[in-house]
Amino acid sequence: MREAAGNERARLRGGGDRALLLLVSCFLLLRLATLGVLPLFDATESRYAEIGREMAVSGNWVTPTLHGGEPFWAKPPLHFWMTALAMRIFGATEWAARLPSFLAALGTLLLTAALGRSLFGRSASLRAAVLLGSSGLFFLLAGTVLLDVTFAFATTGALGAYLLHVKEPGRRRFGLLVFFFLALGLLAKGPVAAALVLLAIGADAAFRRSARALRALPWLPGIGILLLVAGPWYLLAERATPGFLRYFFIHEHWLRYLHKEYGDLYGHGHVSPYGLVWGLAFLAFLPWTPALFGAARGALRRRGSGAGDPAGTCLWIAALAPLVFFTFSRSLSLPYVLPSLPFLALLLAREEAEGRGAVPRRSLLLAPVLFLGGVIFTFQEFGVSAGAGAALVAAAAGVFLLALGATRSKRPMARLAAGVSLVPLFLLAASLGLPGSIAETKSTRHLAETIAGLGADTGETVLFHGGIPLSAEFYLRGRVARFDPSADGTGGDVGPARDRILVLREGRERDLPLELLERLRPAGASGRHRVYRLPARSAPEGGGEEAP
Repeated sequence: MREAAGNERARLRGGGDRALLLLVSCFLLLRLATLGVLPLFDATESRYAEIGREMAVSGNWVTPTLHGGEPFWAKPPLHFWMTALAMRIFGATEWAARLPSFLAALGTLLLTAALGRSLFGRSASLRAAVLLGSSGLFFLLAGTVLLDVTFAFATTGALGAYLLHVKEPGRRRFGLLVFFFLALGLLAKGPVAAALVLLAIGADAAFRRSARALRALPWLPGIGILLLVAGPWYLLAERATPGFLRYFFIHEHWLRYLHKEYGDLYGHGHVSPYGLVWGLAFLAFLPWTPALFGAARGALRRRGSGAGDPAGTCLWIAALAPLVFFTFSRSLSLPYVLPSLPFLALLLAREEAEGRGAVPRRSLLLAPVLFLGGVIFTFQEFGVSAGAGAALVAAAAGVFLLALGATRSKRPMARLAAGVSLVPLFLLAASLGLPGSIAETKSTRHLAETIAGLGADTGETVLFHGGIPLSAEFYLRGRVARFDPSADGTGGDVGPARDRILVLREGRERDLPLELLERLRPAGASGRHRVYRLPARSAPEGGGEEAP
């Protein structure tokens, strides 16, 4: 009788897991369908999208470039390869630019589910995919142009293969997969992949007080895989642009980690307090983070009882290794915690599947409170209109009511379903409600549409006085140049245009000579940008044609 009751509970739990997975799948499909709704934001999204666009146009698959051919030495090319391929197939659009991140996120979900099934069974596999797919940072980055998602795919594959190697040391293929995914990590973000993976593997050996699994890795063929998969690009990149390897390894990795001012060619590092990464991780895994404290207590109880738990220990080490590594770095951003999330999801999924880690009711109320903070931040950063602001507040209120209702439910599956819905519902509502109301402070999509509406020649270069936003380079397909007032806009690579287009930031008109200001003709505006027509110097009064 007791066995039959247990089988019935397992059957019901399995049906609930499948329903939750279906719910997450629907949200991910909506995420895929809305990848192109929001504009590309300056600077990171637009920078990486423009690199992919230039690669697709030029056919230069060795050296990522910006600004029409300037070598970009900060990152390896794996994500840019994916972006360029997507744009060659679907065109240079926001949807195509964000597709590689979505596919990498989907791949990470599949790897996490496969690892959960191998370690803990089918129920934990489904739960891990559900928890990871609905966590805040993961769902957010699945629809952005960031190479961190591709990097997380690589580190998840490498450390997941190592866990299976520990479980089945006789299966040589798992050891080889460690090196294959590590090679992908070297092509996705560079040596930091080796640092994170080797830190976790070394910590596991130290915790076990045994290097048997470490020695059992196929080091010689593994190094051959690294040289074969990742080595050729590094050699070709240095040959194409000498000096790349020195900048990439010294400035982008060693100095970036150790110093807040490290001579970056592409902006400034994020100067953060030591240890901030732990707070970022807490935010990143919402709404599930509070439940991890229960999983930690369970792990301590198992260890205290003397019960061996090598798989659980490996998961904790894999989850915490990136956080420990970045604890001592002041150049930090939120996506750096992404490699931890698949293993946190596996840890919690194991507890959930075994009935020991039901999501605490009160924890579901924490995420909506933080969403409200996100709404306030959005108002300040993006200049949201009253209508869109009201929609966002309504979305936050709806999410809060959903969470409140879930806390009153006595059914764990209902609480899980509510938790699964919190982040996707809020982010999808924000994606649909923001585009028409955002002042052009973070993107220039509307500016490009304004310029296109002027009937300008599609091959004409658009002049910018001051800095050129990276999103403008993408939306104007590289047809941009800096304006030189001393040359009256006719020098350099601009050419003798009859009727040029000049874009100024609001208030920058005072930087121009009076004679030039008198010739400018207002043609439009977009956010903080002002668009002018600039006739050639020889044009007669009131016309754009040159004098004979």
